[in-house]
Amino acid sequence: MNQLDTTYAGLWRRLQAWIVDLILMMLTACAIAIVASPFIYIGATIYTRDQHLLNLIYKYSGASIGIITYFAYFIGFEISKFQATPGKLLFNLKITDMEGNPIGVGRSAFRLISKFLSGFLLGLGFVICDFTQQKQALHDIIANTLVIRSESEQSPEQAP
Repeated sequence: MNQLDTTYAGLWRRLQAWIVDLILMMLTACAIAIVASPFIYIGATIYTRDQHLLNLIYKYSGASIGIITYFAYFIGFEISKFQATPGKLLFNLKITDMEGNPIGVGRSAFRLISKFLSGFLLGLGFVICDFTQQKQALHDIIANTLVIRSESEQSPEQAP
């Protein structure tokens, strides 16, 4: 990837895309939970009549739906032909490896898990993207990924 031809995505554009994605992902998880809840509850009542255990099963199945949806949403969209989640598409962003190629499942999962480290550091792992040459957040540095503006978003002088 020719660095002169690439516009890297800064913190604010990435944050806006993430907010859109978070809303869409949460709506998706809620829809799945609403559809799955009766089946989970019926299945659990066949297993036990203990109300405490039923509450635990119900609670943890909801958390599991949220976690699975989170990973499926971000990994699924990042490895798609668009190389971006709907939020990133809305803001003309995409994720690539360091050479500008699409990323695979492993790298996307590693990047997603690394985001937790960025968050654990009081958000500083995200903020550093405005202070690195290629606008990489900590999780991008760890996973060797870039978030760039799509070619349609780059100015004519920057487009290849």
